Amino acid sequence: MYRIVSWVLALVCGAALVAACSRDSTGPTGPNGGDGGDGTARDVVTRRIGAGGGSIELSSGTRVVFPAGAVDDEVGFTVRDVYPDAYLEPDPALGRVVIECTGAVTEFARPVEILVPLPQEMTEADTAFVFGGYIDAETGTRAMLPCSIRMIGGAPYGVLALDHFSTGFLEWTFGRRPPGRAGPLEIPYYGQGPSDYCWAASLQMLTQAVNADISHAVTDFIGALGVDAGGITAFTFRTSAAIASIVRSRTGATPDRSSWDFVNYDQVRNYLKREIGIRGVPVALLSTVWEHVVVVVGYDGNTFLIHDPQSTDTHAIGYTRRSWEELRPGAGMVCVSIPRPLDPERPTVTVNLMNDAIRFVQPTPARIFTFRWDEETGTGYSFQDRGDRVAALPGQVTTLSRSGDIEIVNSSRTAAQTVDVFLDVVCHAKAGARHHDYASITVPPNATRMFSFADIPVDEFRWNAASPGEYSLAVRARVGGALMDEAAILFKIAPRLVEITSMVPDRGPPGSMLTLRGSGFGAIPKFALVKFNGIVAEVDTSSWSDTVIRVLVPENVTTGPVTVTNGEVTQTAGLFTLTQEARFADTFRREGVLPVSHQSGQVGFAVEGSIQFSISGRVECVRKGLTIEGLPSYLISVERGASGTITVSGNATLDRHVFVDHFLASQVRYTFSPLGGVQILSHGHGSWDPSLPSVSLSVSANEVSFAFDGGDDSLDERQVYFDIGASGDMTVERFDDEGELLSTSSSPRSVTGGHIRIREFSMRRCPFTGENLMAKCHWGGEDLLPSP
Repeated sequence: MYRIVSWVLALVCGAALVAACSRDSTGPTGPNGGDGGDGTARDVVTRRIGAGGGSIELSSGTRVVFPAGAVDDEVGFTVRDVYPDAYLEPDPALGRVVIECTGAVTEFARPVEILVPLPQEMTEADTAFVFGGYIDAETGTRAMLPCSIRMIGGAPYGVLALDHFSTGFLEWTFGRRPPGRAGPLEIPYYGQGPSDYCWAASLQMLTQAVNADISHAVTDFIGALGVDAGGITAFTFRTSAAIASIVRSRTGATPDRSSWDFVNYDQVRNYLKREIGIRGVPVALLSTVWEHVVVVVGYDGNTFLIHDPQSTDTHAIGYTRRSWEELRPGAGMVCVSIPRPLDPERPTVTVNLMNDAIRFVQPTPARIFTFRWDEETGTGYSFQDRGDRVAALPGQVTTLSRSGDIEIVNSSRTAAQTVDVFLDVVCHAKAGARHHDYASITVPPNATRMFSFADIPVDEFRWNAASPGEYSLAVRARVGGALMDEAAILFKIAPRLVEITSMVPDRGPPGSMLTLRGSGFGAIPKFALVKFNGIVAEVDTSSWSDTVIRVLVPENVTTGPVTVTNGEVTQTAGLFTLTQEARFADTFRREGVLPVSHQSGQVGFAVEGSIQFSISGRVECVRKGLTIEGLPSYLISVERGASGTITVSGNATLDRHVFVDHFLASQVRYTFSPLGGVQILSHGHGSWDPSLPSVSLSVSANEVSFAFDGGDDSLDERQVYFDIGASGDMTVERFDDEGELLSTSSSPRSVTGGHIRIREFSMRRCPFTGENLMAKCHWGGEDLLPSP
């Protein structure tokens, strides 16, 4: 219930009349387009009245009677019988007279009476259904005064007493009295929720009853009036030009707005019965005692049925019974009705997007922006954080959630409704940037049910534009496929910056994995891209988050910047250096009886970067060995009798110095394309069985493989020769298992073709200690020779 500023209504009405009486004799301008002068007057009479009193009679039989002593001296007065349509909406069910009185004296010592002839069939018993007062010439609103019927010469006259002049009126029904029971009128229901805007919800009910339109919202009234949420005054509710303007724009009719003071409040009861029982329209009723506005939709005797926008009973939201004693005020009332027939297509199902219904959550720094009905904005709503409204939600918001009531209301008194409810959140600037939700809800008659939805990631519908983007949220209710009602709002979201704190690694080959950390990537990769020097990369969607991205380096890329783009906002992560991935697989097989227990196969290599081992079969050790030219080297020893595959891969570049200790293998095939393209050929020699095939190395792209068979070889040393397709000096170095240099031999070579055959080294085999297992050779020439 909202607070209405209390005041004695009669005093305010009097103030309004004083203002009206100060106008000049040309007459006021009627709110419905009449000029209040001769152009809209059916009759105009001017005469002078003195202290002895007198009367001014119009051709219609209406008289203005001045009692003796009303004025002290003789004064000229003009009385105009004005067409009622100049001020009030025409209604064939009502008889009306509007009288404009002007003169040099506007306040009287004794009341002046306006006597209006009524239909002959009316009697004094019909007094309860004659209404009169005066009209605010600017707004068309009416201050109601006590009226009566007086029989004069056997004819009925309506009597209105005035103590000062303004635009007076009387109205009555033609030979009809309201029935003892009428309604309830089945009209749409809208609630005020957790707010003080009962008056706006009530006006929404009135206008939707007359002309249902899904684009009309409670918040239209809130934004147009700019009335503080603490409460509308009875004066504003009656006289506001904004209320009249919205009602006219929605319905094409100027609302009837009347105020009643404590002297004649019982006339309100009869007025309500007339509006509902004869005119067939609901009435918004403001009670200064309740400090509340409700919509009266029916009556049974002196018990009235109301739509109370503050209803908390979800099983009986409308058609609440209230006795007249409960409604009757102690200070005053304001009634608002719309003189138009009810819309036969008015819906029974409505959507109420209540105050506090939804919110946006910003995790860092923690803030919550709640949807609020707001009189300080033209739309009548805003998003606020602890009372601070924002023109655009910050880009850091991540979640849209339901925080209050989204009501689906069925105002039918008898029929339950199955309602299909649709939620759509849409970005206006980007096709596909939207979120859709749906629920089917069964709503009993005269009841309300809540529509709920799971938390929605903002990045489902966000298009991260360079400037604040506009979005809409709409909740629509359909019954049998037909649209019943919609609650829709607009909002903006500011851009969100993309921030990158790390990129690991900053180099690697195609197909390798890169990890980016930061913020602003988006909760889902719907409108986000990662590019390597302009080429879009494939992201790991299963691990994507707003702060971490894992992405594969694309094929056919070159060294260049890595960028992350979210919508229209781009940030550079850094320079990524493309390298060639080092990968080789050793497939081995050893069969038969090996007389020497320590027989095994071994491979050693040097790498730059990180590597991973994948081993199928039995090995004796996988261990880091020597350091060759500052690069770590590794040694794999294969168990005797084992077979399987060794695969070494990762973000690494194998050094061109690759060594195979094959002296116990009867056959080795090892293929690798080293960095720089230098080709090495190796052959077994010395005490190997000449009948065994020679050991050779050959080159194929990015893969090194070898196979070996066990042999009956028990020698402790083996000599290995290399053919090197290069020119220049050759140096051979031998190391122990601690990486200490044991010996160096140099063989300067300068050839223009062919291959250099060098007796490389003699090495003692000890697979368990690793002694003297590695050696390396250097060649100084830059001219590479073709493969043999």
